[in-house]
Amino acid sequence: MADGCVLGVAEKPSVARRISQILSGGKVAKFEGVSKYNPVYSFKLNGDEYRITSVLGHILESDFPDEFNSWRAVDPLFLITDAPVIKKIIKENLKVVKNIQKEAKNARELIIMTDYDREGENIGVEVFNMVLNANKSIKNVKRMKFSAVTRPEVMSGFKALIDPDRNLSDAAEARQEIDLRLGAAFTRKATLSIDSKIRGKDIISIGPVQTPTLGLVADRWESIQEFVPRDFWFLKAFLKINGEVFEADWAEGRAFEKEKAVEAYNRIKDEKEAFVKSVTEKKNMMRPPKPMNTITLTQLATQILNISSEKCMYSAEALYNAGIISYPRTETEKYPASLDLNKILSDHKPHSVWGNYIEQNLLKKPLKPTFGKRDDKAHPPIHPTTAVEKSVLQNMPELKKISAVAWAVYELVTRHFLATLSDSAELKRGNVQFTVKGEGFKITGLRIIKEGFLEIYPYQKVSEIFLPKKELKVGDMVFVDKIQLKAGKTTPPKLLRESELIRLMDKLGLGTDATIPQHIQTNIKRSYFRILKGKSRFIEPTGRGVALIRSLKKSVAMLVDPEIRAYIERQISKISEGDLTYEQVVSEAREKIGEIFLTFSKNISAYAEEMNKSIAEEKGKEVKLKKVGQCPICGENLIAKKVGEKRFVGCSGYPSCNWIFPLPREKKIKIGKNLCPKCGSKLLYWYRDDRVFEICAGCKTWCWKCDERETCPALKKEKTKT
Repeated sequence: MADGCVLGVAEKPSVARRISQILSGGKVAKFEGVSKYNPVYSFKLNGDEYRITSVLGHILESDFPDEFNSWRAVDPLFLITDAPVIKKIIKENLKVVKNIQKEAKNARELIIMTDYDREGENIGVEVFNMVLNANKSIKNVKRMKFSAVTRPEVMSGFKALIDPDRNLSDAAEARQEIDLRLGAAFTRKATLSIDSKIRGKDIISIGPVQTPTLGLVADRWESIQEFVPRDFWFLKAFLKINGEVFEADWAEGRAFEKEKAVEAYNRIKDEKEAFVKSVTEKKNMMRPPKPMNTITLTQLATQILNISSEKCMYSAEALYNAGIISYPRTETEKYPASLDLNKILSDHKPHSVWGNYIEQNLLKKPLKPTFGKRDDKAHPPIHPTTAVEKSVLQNMPELKKISAVAWAVYELVTRHFLATLSDSAELKRGNVQFTVKGEGFKITGLRIIKEGFLEIYPYQKVSEIFLPKKELKVGDMVFVDKIQLKAGKTTPPKLLRESELIRLMDKLGLGTDATIPQHIQTNIKRSYFRILKGKSRFIEPTGRGVALIRSLKKSVAMLVDPEIRAYIERQISKISEGDLTYEQVVSEAREKIGEIFLTFSKNISAYAEEMNKSIAEEKGKEVKLKKVGQCPICGENLIAKKVGEKRFVGCSGYPSCNWIFPLPREKKIKIGKNLCPKCGSKLLYWYRDDRVFEICAGCKTWCWKCDERETCPALKKEKTKT
């Protein structure tokens, strides 16, 4: 046995624990580390001593030296062109570093056990540098590659250790430096250009991905505001077939010239007979979904589970750390030949929810999984690695705090995986064309002939539309019950949903599959947009968010253009692939960012004028017209707001505080001068016909629920004013 131990460092404590248990066969000793969050696991393997510990993500952060931290003393352009970037130990990680360096002193080898991606490899380089500072005699450094914290993956990775990939680490390092330079320079310039009396202590945050992302949300909102509805007219025919009335659509669809629809209606309104013009039936195969990558997971989670993309990824990472699903940060849409699909299915065969489906539909035939074009060559598509019952998962200590969301994500991942191995669904589409005195109408139908993957995949719903039971032939006559002429208006586009925003960001190259949720959350934290409550998760920009995008488009539209960031992302990817160096990409990016900054500086007056006006108006409205009291939860202002047709009182501390009280949509609401004796909030008065109702938003009470409503002196006083 050689002198010294083999030191392994994982990205998270839970992963260090699981790897230690797997490699040691359960014969492992646990010791308290210098950092209480990062214990050390010790065991013997093949005659060698192994000690495995962990970090808590990144140890270091990119920053400028202290002399460049004065906003007013340093020209922001200098931060792009000349200021050096250094790496600092994150304060919370001081004991983590000491823990690694203590263990390194007695080590002869180092195994990096961080996640295998750009950030994981960059963390691995940080770990190596810390280890080398403590023990310069360590020469042998390897990395363990795995896509799931399971016994097969861990043992396979341990037996085939590889060299660390410096290109992946450099790609992560390049993104960190570019983002720091652009974000710091533009944020300082954008903030300091606004009148400090108007701005107060507010910071106008600009980010290379954050800002174009906000631009997508603001652009959709602007298109809604600019939308001008158009009137249209259409016909409906109600046909009586075998005693049952069916609604038939006008073959023309709709007419924007009223005369056309009126002429057709007048010609056929009294007709009592319709004739079958054509009958068509066509079978369609609905393909199962492609294997799940990160973008698919976050889109489905926001759309189906109604949880944020950030919460989805947090839960998915917790499931991965617990060894329940594979690595959730992947672009791949094709199962590798090395992945034993039948083994996974056999493991899930006893499961109480989907075990019977697996036995009846998947284990009795050769598997033909679906596949997509994307493949990052690093990790397989997201899939379950262990069969876990709901009651077991929800009682696992590492998942207990997020048990409900964790189960929903696990079920989504598993059902999606099973769907990709299932048969297509078979549908029958029917179409019957009718004529009423030469005017065309149609009835369409849709039937599920064979469920296929739909049986296990409830997230993709198919609504069946039934055609008449009586078999119709060309030339058949049916009775016309009535003809209707109807009017309508075109409707504006809807606000972006979070799932749509994820798709757009992915399509436009804004961020990566791993960072998209973070950029969405950053805009929410900066109060540039908000997620409206409800199953659709619509995103609405705030007044400040809209003003920021309008101001930037007037002064430096390139900063909002997704293509600028997409180009930088493509260049960063070339570092990962070894086609470009860190220095080449960062140098080019600094040059381009510098040019954009000069444009911003040249047009800064246009930006400042728009933002000064917007912030002044926003603050004036909030303080002068809408403040009604203090939030009983966090103490911030309670503000009466109107969003679309909805009216409510909400906390100004949103999104940190979600306190909200809905108000009636119709009739007049006035903020009174009387204060609630319980909470001190201004009382609101709702005028409806000849009645008036008193509301306390702070207590969330309505006066009609009070036993003393009829004799209430405050209410009587208010009534006399009307």
